[in-house]
Amino acid sequence: MHFSNEDMKPAEKGKIRKISEERVALLLSEAEKVFPKDNARAKRYVKLAFAIVKKNKCRLTIAQKLAFCRGCFAFWRPGASVKIYLDCRNRMLVYECRECGKRRKRKYK
Repeated sequence: MHFSNEDMKPAEKGKIRKISEERVALLLSEAEKVFPKDNARAKRYVKLAFAIVKKNKCRLTIAQKLAFCRGCFAFWRPGASVKIYLDCRNRMLVYECRECGKRRKRKYK
């Protein structure tokens, strides 16, 4: 028998979401630790974390969102795997992945 999140009580959904958020934080911190030694393993940790987020519909913090590329799931470390620059005309902070070239933009004041 297969159970989905819709079949659960609200209290159970909250517990699952909290556990999911903790596991995502743990996986992203492990990706950060292992990145200098093994980039492929860091990418695997990020993929697992994103799969948990999608399955359990939990939210990422802003710092977590900016920790990896959504195109290739590469862990981002400024200077090593991501190029960060300012687009002064549009008042944007631009993050450009060095592996796949995907860009992510954030407004600044």
